Amino acid sequence: MEKLRRYASLITVLLFLVFQSCEKPQSSAETSSPGEEPVLPVLNAVPEPLTAPASPVAEKSESVDPAPANVTSKAADQAPQDAPVEEKEPDLSVTMKEGKILISGAMRSRLQVERIVETLTREFPDLTVESDLKVDTDRIPVGWGNRIADGLLVPYFQRIKNPGISYHDTVVKLEGTASSLPELRMVSEVTVEMFSGGNTSNIDNQLSVEPRTNP
Repeated sequence: MEKLRRYASLITVLLFLVFQSCEKPQSSAETSSPGEEPVLPVLNAVPEPLTAPASPVAEKSESVDPAPANVTSKAADQAPQDAPVEEKEPDLSVTMKEGKILISGAMRSRLQVERIVETLTREFPDLTVESDLKVDTDRIPVGWGNRIADGLLVPYFQRIKNPGISYHDTVVKLEGTASSLPELRMVSEVTVEMFSGGNTSNIDNQLSVEPRTNP
């Protein structure tokens, strides 16, 4: 009987201990002393700042389309024209037809143009002088323009029948009829001398000799 009591007391003690161990433990906030703020746990890991995702790098640069043809041509048209203008040879033609002396062509010097017209007008007062000889600054200057009026045109038109003298593309052309072979030679020599020293390349001598009549 005494043993049963001891066993019952022992079981009671064990049950009490088990009951105490099963009670809910107090939190750190409940166990802190009055008046003190509860200590919050410290986070060991700091979150990394958020960064925007990098934009993908283009593998190839975009190709640039060539400028339209009309834009290129317009720019070329607006560009300064530095290329020099090609000068041309002077052009002169003096003929006699139906009581008129006809002058045409283009020369660089205004003084030369005026001298030719004035000289022929003065030396042939009985004829009408019609001039279409123009001044063109894009022509090559020539020295023979200063001496051709008095040195060749006047004696030529006084001696030769149906006279005509022209200078075109560096070639001098003689037309008309001479009274004799010596006169033809004399006029031809004066022509060569008059156009010497320039760009004259040839003399096309189409002069003829007036045939002699039998007595």
